[in-house]
Amino acid sequence: MKPVAVRPLRPCCRSAWWLRLLGGVVPLLPAMPAVADFTTPVTSAVSGQTVPAGSAQSVLAGGTATGGQVGGTQTIFNGGQARNVTVLSTGLQVVSSGGLASGSEVQQGRVRVESGGVGSGLHIVGGVLDTAVGARTYNSVVDGGREDLSGESYSAQVNADSIQLLYPGGLAVSATVNSGGVQSVLSGARTRQSIINAGGQQQVLGDADSTLVNGGEQTVGSGGIVFGTTVTNGGRQTVSSGGTAGNTLITQGSQDVLAGGSTGSTTLGARSEERRVGKECLRLCR
Repeated sequence: MKPVAVRPLRPCCRSAWWLRLLGGVVPLLPAMPAVADFTTPVTSAVSGQTVPAGSAQSVLAGGTATGGQVGGTQTIFNGGQARNVTVLSTGLQVVSSGGLASGSEVQQGRVRVESGGVGSGLHIVGGVLDTAVGARTYNSVVDGGREDLSGESYSAQVNADSIQLLYPGGLAVSATVNSGGVQSVLSGARTRQSIINAGGQQQVLGDADSTLVNGGEQTVGSGGIVFGTTVTNGGRQTVSSGGTAGNTLITQGSQDVLAGGSTGSTTLGARSEERRVGKECLRLCR
């Protein structure tokens, strides 16, 4: 009897056989996040990419990176944008001059906005927002994290276990400090129109104009100058030695002036008080 010749599978058939076998397995595997191609800078719209720890992604003019996660470094250059990116604990998002980052959520990572860069709607969750000289941020929210501010910040919100730390040259406008939050204004820094709610603190060694102490506390340290503060809803202003407070309106709260502190043109309203320690002076108005 003649032996039966067995024809080997052609390459195409072998591939089809393996594809048929894998066809019942692949759908059971979880979808993996897209990993960015870091050999080519982002110059168009990309979405949902992951930048692993130790890797770097460049977003150039015309490029927009939307969503995704950054565990390495993402740098947004002039004309580039990043939107709603999550920055992980190992991650760093850098916004260079002319770049824009909006809606980033920083989960114990860091965002650094450099001179000429802009950050908008950044949410700092246990991480750090570094706003350099010449940079601007708008509508940032700090939750259990920190903003190191040497540039300009507008309408930031500082929540519990958080601090907005203003370095020389830093400017914060219309910040809101809630319970457990701190706004610390170092010498050479300034704020305008901050709101300090109950449980919040503003510590001033620089300049603070038109602050509303809405149940919170404003402390003016040596070299600090505050002007146009309004204290209401049980708030308190404390002027320590070497500190100066001018044109203060206390509608419902208190002003404590410690030895060596200086005030001028304080107006007391109903249920408010001014106390001077070491001056043998006490004014009450109830």
